[in-house]
Order: sequence, then structure tokens, then C-alpha cells
Amino acid sequence: MPGAADRRSWAEWLDGHSGRIMVLPAVVVLLCFAIFPLIISAYLALSRFALAPGGFTLKFIGL
Repeated sequence: MPGAADRRSWAEWLDGHSGRIMVLPAVVVLLCFAIFPLIISAYLALSRFALAPGGFTLKFIGL
């Protein structure tokens, strides 16, 4: 019965990966609300910010 073997292998795969699947939403939220702002803040800290007509300009100057 190939159907039973497929279901069993699917169940085993799901059982083996269920921890990763349940942690994934928390990782996505962490990336969006913690790590992304840190990267943007570091970029802005190492850039020259100047107001320009119609907006602003950023020039990366490094350390």
C-alpha cells in the first residue's frame, strides 16, 4: 500500500520538523522588530544625513 507509506513518511517528516515550524513565526517577528531596526540604525549612524529640496540625502561615510 503506497498510500500508507506516504502518510507515514509525511507524519514522520512533520513530527521531525514541527519544532522548527512552530518557532518560525517568532523568528520572523524578531527579525522584523529587532534586528532590522538595528541594521538600519547602524547604517544611519555611519551616514551623513542632509536635508535637500524634496526630501533628504544620505551619503555613506563609514567610520
